[in-house]
Amino acid sequence: MRRVAVIGDSAMWGQGLRQEQKYAFKLVEWLKARGYGYELDPKDFIPHSGAIIGDRSQEALNSEGLPTLLSEKHRNGYAKFSPEVPTDYPSIYKQVGDLPHPETVELLIMNGGMNDVGMNTPVEEEGRDFNIVVHQKIREVVKTRLQRLLEHAHATFPNAQIMYIGYYPALGPQSQIPLEYYQLIFGSSVLLGTIFSPFIIGAAVEKVETTKKQALELYQAFHVHACQKVAEFNSEHRANVLFCHSGFKQENAIFGRGEPLVFGPGDDCDPEVFEGRGVYCKLAFEVDADRLANEPTDIDAQHYATCTQAYLLHPNVAGANQYAKTMGENLTRTVEFSLREALTEVTQGPLSIRKATQKLRFKQYGVTNIKQLLHFGRVHTLYVQYDLNIRVAPSDPDIFPKDGLFDFGWGKERIPLAFTGPNALHSKYALLEIFEKRTLSEIIQFQVFLPAIPSTINFSLSLVLYVNGYELTRTFLEPKDFTKTRSQWTWKEVIQ
Repeated sequence: MRRVAVIGDSAMWGQGLRQEQKYAFKLVEWLKARGYGYELDPKDFIPHSGAIIGDRSQEALNSEGLPTLLSEKHRNGYAKFSPEVPTDYPSIYKQVGDLPHPETVELLIMNGGMNDVGMNTPVEEEGRDFNIVVHQKIREVVKTRLQRLLEHAHATFPNAQIMYIGYYPALGPQSQIPLEYYQLIFGSSVLLGTIFSPFIIGAAVEKVETTKKQALELYQAFHVHACQKVAEFNSEHRANVLFCHSGFKQENAIFGRGEPLVFGPGDDCDPEVFEGRGVYCKLAFEVDADRLANEPTDIDAQHYATCTQAYLLHPNVAGANQYAKTMGENLTRTVEFSLREALTEVTQGPLSIRKATQKLRFKQYGVTNIKQLLHFGRVHTLYVQYDLNIRVAPSDPDIFPKDGLFDFGWGKERIPLAFTGPNALHSKYALLEIFEKRTLSEIIQFQVFLPAIPSTINFSLSLVLYVNGYELTRTFLEPKDFTKTRSQWTWKEVIQ
């Protein structure tokens, strides 16, 4: 049998789900049913709620956290539910080293990073503070901690196919949350961490819409940067780490318009899991019935209350099924790698490795081995980094559009320029997540449409198009480069 190991945080642990409902176990059963000899021993399944990637300091590597809860004096019949209690440690970096005989692992499933962003990063009331603080924190976590985690895992598991599992939109503008659930949802979610809860609990109702928008931007920004980091890592190390998109749409968020794929208030959480979490939440925060009744505002009592509701906004049974399906499809394409199929997905017309490499310009754009063709043959994430360099007078209008209008070859797509890019004030990303089957061969052009800009405004525009984290093309434009009409400017590059 081919050994599987799993590390990560609460999303990977499967907060609120029984073992057989968790998506890692569902994936293995899905693979076994199709004749693949994978096996996941529960001892090799070591993610837990609240885990951060952490760093390599001695304090981080020696911190107890969850093991303290499992000491002899605390061990009881609910011990298997102790990972339901949110605690930073063991960090995911440490989890890598906690698995014995790593050379025998053939599939490593991992996630991580969102809790690192949430650590001690409160949001002020102004949206500007969110953009500056949170987006900077995401870039810092991805550049340092996620990079080191990938390096550590790649070096420790030399024979393993590594899958990095992306996060999902748990909350967003489509979430029509009843007023009575505001404090419960925003105050109790481990996934949102400390970013939102200090602000929203005391917030006016009109602030909630801003916070829902910021929650979506948090997911989108982390998704873009993590996706890009995995692509860069693969290029630098000639590696084959698979980035797996969740397959969750915005309407699948809590109280969204579609099928809910995350737990909400009143949803059925397995009674045994719920009870077991409650037992260990009391042990973790040393509270009893008298303290809860007489000191409800005590900080430990508040942490206990948060702990008992930690399953909120995590994938429910349907969400776990969606994850397992997407992961299974990704892994199957890798196990059954077909160069002919990969080339068909990348290029149009006669199959040719030379044609594919010319389109992708392997070294320049980071594709360093043939098997990496699988990473973007099927397109799940397409985004444009949109950097505007503008020289204006105080009286000139703001020409930074709220939406980007693009055509990649299958018709115009209007995409919000939704969150801050790396160059602060005049830098944005336009993110398009693709859920129907689309291949790189369908991206035959990169066309940009802008509203007509007054001739008095002097500007330049830098555009970078990424597919699944890999840079496909970049360009630097000035007003003279556009085809102009009275109402619209346009520019186009033919890709294939």
